[in-house]
Amino acid sequence: MKAMRSPERHLGSVRTKVAPRQAHAAAGSERGEASLDLLFASRGRETVRSKAHGAASALRAYVEEGIASGALPPGMRLPTEIELMAEFRAGRNTIRKAMHALQAEGKIVRQVGSGTFVAEPRDAGRQRTVGPRQAAVSVARLANPSDVMELRLSFEPGAVAIAALRASLQEIEHMERVIARSAQAGSLQAFESLDCELHRSFGRATKNVIFVRVYDIITAARDHTAWGRLKERVLTSELRRRHTQEHERIVAAIRERDGDRAAAEMKRHLDEINRVMFGVQGGA
Repeated sequence: MKAMRSPERHLGSVRTKVAPRQAHAAAGSERGEASLDLLFASRGRETVRSKAHGAASALRAYVEEGIASGALPPGMRLPTEIELMAEFRAGRNTIRKAMHALQAEGKIVRQVGSGTFVAEPRDAGRQRTVGPRQAAVSVARLANPSDVMELRLSFEPGAVAIAALRASLQEIEHMERVIARSAQAGSLQAFESLDCELHRSFGRATKNVIFVRVYDIITAARDHTAWGRLKERVLTSELRRRHTQEHERIVAAIRERDGDRAAAEMKRHLDEINRVMFGVQGGA
């Protein structure tokens, strides 16, 4: 009976022989490396899918829990697609799929050129002819800029004091990103839009639907009264820089859960606006 020849391999010009067991082990090692590569590749795909699924679930929870708690009342404008991508650290497709699903379920509505809003309850459509957003605009149109300033001075310091106790880490990080974007805003309109979003985020962080609605009225008043024209005349680049610093101090106090300091920083911020816009010196 002929002896089985061992597999051969070449090393340069020298021919060597490899024992059958060694050859089998080498082949097994190569197969093992290949299977590990496949495993790591599949795990990588699973990680990407799991991250996308996690972001979509977090976005859904943000909307559904906000609606249930009243923090996102019917008619409230939701953050833009780009803001949601940054907020949930997700790609555009993930955000769009999640928003399309929520829209299909009747939880949100999209209005071209206006944005995305929390939908009115389906069973209340016939009973309610005026939604919260329209109601806020109706109230705001009755106000003048000094009315808006008076409300803000009385209301907002207390609001941020509560926000300091109740804001989630995600909400605080959103506030910080809004401030960073406002510092880079290229126009007064962009700066004011981000300014309004920051203050609305204070309202949402209170987890109190009435505070949210009051901030709706304040925002509508800033958009639909002479406030904007007055602000345009006085809001210099230096004043914008100071406002940004004041906003940073308010949010820093909220992050540190210091309600008293947050209220004091907000009072200083509003006193400065009152002084610049109306020539009124704030109290100590």
